[in-house]
Amino acid sequence: MATMKDVARLAGVSHGTVSNVVNGAKNVSVDKIKKVEAAMKKLGYTPNNAARNLMMDYTNQIDLVVPNLITGEFLSLYEAIRHYAEAESYTVNLKVTDGIPHKECDILNQSLMNNVDGVILVTCQPGNLNFFNDLMARGLKILFCISDLNGSNCNYVGIDMSDLLEELLYGLYQEGKRVALITGDGEGTYHDHLISTYVNISSRNRSMTENFTEVIQISPEFAGRGAAQLFQLDPIPDVVIASNEKIALEIHGMEHLLSGNTSGILEVITLNQAGRIPLFTDRSIPFPQKRVAYAAFQTMLSMIREKKTSGFQRILIAPDVRAEDSTGKPVPLTESTQEKAKKSAGQRSAAKKKAKLRILLNSSPASAAVEALLPHFSRIYGIEAEVTTRSISQVYDLLIQDRKKEHFDLYSIDLPWMQELTDAGQIACLDDFFSENQSVISIYPEEVLDRFSKIDGHAFAVPFSFSAQLLFYRKDLFGEIKNQRYYFEEYGEELRVPQNWEELNKVARIFTREYTPDSETKYGVTMGGSPFSGASCEFLPRLWSMGGSVFDKRGYLPKKDIFIKAMENYLESFRYANPKAVNWWWDEQVNEFVNGHAAMMMTFTEHANALSEKTLSRVAGKYGIAVLPGQTSVLGGWSMAMRQGTPHVTEAQQFLKWISLRSLMEPNAILGRVYPVTGNEALEMMGDLYEWFDTAVESFRHSRARTSPSFMRANTITTVQIERVLGQCIHRAILEKMNGREAVHILEQQLQLL
Repeated sequence: MATMKDVARLAGVSHGTVSNVVNGAKNVSVDKIKKVEAAMKKLGYTPNNAARNLMMDYTNQIDLVVPNLITGEFLSLYEAIRHYAEAESYTVNLKVTDGIPHKECDILNQSLMNNVDGVILVTCQPGNLNFFNDLMARGLKILFCISDLNGSNCNYVGIDMSDLLEELLYGLYQEGKRVALITGDGEGTYHDHLISTYVNISSRNRSMTENFTEVIQISPEFAGRGAAQLFQLDPIPDVVIASNEKIALEIHGMEHLLSGNTSGILEVITLNQAGRIPLFTDRSIPFPQKRVAYAAFQTMLSMIREKKTSGFQRILIAPDVRAEDSTGKPVPLTESTQEKAKKSAGQRSAAKKKAKLRILLNSSPASAAVEALLPHFSRIYGIEAEVTTRSISQVYDLLIQDRKKEHFDLYSIDLPWMQELTDAGQIACLDDFFSENQSVISIYPEEVLDRFSKIDGHAFAVPFSFSAQLLFYRKDLFGEIKNQRYYFEEYGEELRVPQNWEELNKVARIFTREYTPDSETKYGVTMGGSPFSGASCEFLPRLWSMGGSVFDKRGYLPKKDIFIKAMENYLESFRYANPKAVNWWWDEQVNEFVNGHAAMMMTFTEHANALSEKTLSRVAGKYGIAVLPGQTSVLGGWSMAMRQGTPHVTEAQQFLKWISLRSLMEPNAILGRVYPVTGNEALEMMGDLYEWFDTAVESFRHSRARTSPSFMRANTITTVQIERVLGQCIHRAILEKMNGREAVHILEQQLQLL
């Protein structure tokens, strides 16, 4: 077994230098850090090896490592294992990874360091074979439970769903039922086994495939999204198989919200992992949690007590194939309930054909939430609605066309458009609506109403969705001693989250592989050079924080030198970004960051949903959130306005009330639409779902609106025209590799043509 002295000898450094690297001291050069790390890797040395030198054979400690405690089954597993362990004088330590691979790695390394006797692991990274093999080679005894290790070269206790699902699905097929499956999205867990079994059985012949309609995978934190997706199927299935109780509860909750039905139109079959009493009259299939727990503990015990093992133990436990309710009998879908389901589906189809209220929304998670909840609106107010969604640029173009066509009744509008639409007389004044509906509007703080609703003191829109411009950064990379030393040697400063735009470029350079060959990320920052909104929204915070502006009361580019400086800064940032980003918008940037290709990202929170879904992100648990460098950002968010002259004023006003209902704040948030609300109620609710929300509220205080001065309005020049010219010039400057002065010269020429 390698020691610290061995590492020092191989690296050609002192024992103290190795100790400093191991303990994260900052007084070691990058060159020595690299030598020590290379020697440690070659020798297989880790500081955790010290724990294996303790003078005791057993600690009587077992770690149970699980992805979450949200759905209940893992807490039940813990309680059962703890019961069996206490009988053998063992202590079980419960550890939760949140489904984040690197957090699981840290926990297991800690288990090794603490010299626990063994680990029962429900892994969220079954493909990380090298990591697990290394841990086991260093003496950590791991029993994989429920979630198998890819390749099957491990001790494993799991649940075999094949016979149960086959009998269940064939029975439903014989009854002529249309079936859907909603399950979790944890990689390598029993969910994947559920899906593969379901698909294999349903695809054996064409007639069966038609009956098995949909497989929906969802993360535990956002189970409501899967339930909402289920109710958007046409027709809605007769039966839904839910992989756990939380999903079943979300299905019933969404059904009640959308239809008002409490008896349950849908038949839900719950794979009852936690073994609790079934919800409503759900058919429940209890999992053999106690048998799994007993087998897991006994297998772990034999691994601990056997100094050497011959081969691996693999145990599969099948649930009872009889699907029963609490009385022990199957619960069929009654004829009357089938008729209710058909009637409900027919009503939904009719609503689509007889739409009256016509609504134009930008394509976004917020609009998807509204579409999912529309049946609730129709049920409460008896109003039919039709939603059209388009991209941000297409929405703007349709708005301009609608001045003559008058096709829509309501529009979602980007905040900079409100002045233009008001000047054109296209949207209705809502002063009377606000006065008559104070109890509804009171959900929004005055500071939000001033910025989302009002022009010259009059209300023209209702706040619709909240989105703040934030800096997301890889806190794990910022914390590495090697990167800190690189930065110090290059700039003579401590590495920190950028406080200004010059610092952002310095940090971005350090994390760009072209300039730092062993950088963990290929690019230092994500960028978006899209001419419509993307480029201008990334440029303006730089300009504003430096004291510049695009125009003042007298004309364009009042502080030209500052404008050039800001442009130089922006163009430099592009040297540290993916070259393809010249055509990117915010969604592409999020994809770049989520996949671990960039160290920093500046984007609006409305587009950052993928960061909240841990199983979709390679950087889950590794990133931090901050306000933008310079403490100035573009005001984001959308409002909802009513077209002047719509023949459906009453219906449109009911919709404006509906989008502000306090009771719908949480369902909307789960589905992706965050209300523009900044009080304690929102902080508590949104903070649990979106870790960026608290910082977003802080950013809101520092944000600036994009508005048009009086001289532009007098000449019918709009904010959108200015931003398009600015965005197109920036886009061209990136493509043609201009310097800041050249780019500003072209911008001046283009602005004079307006």
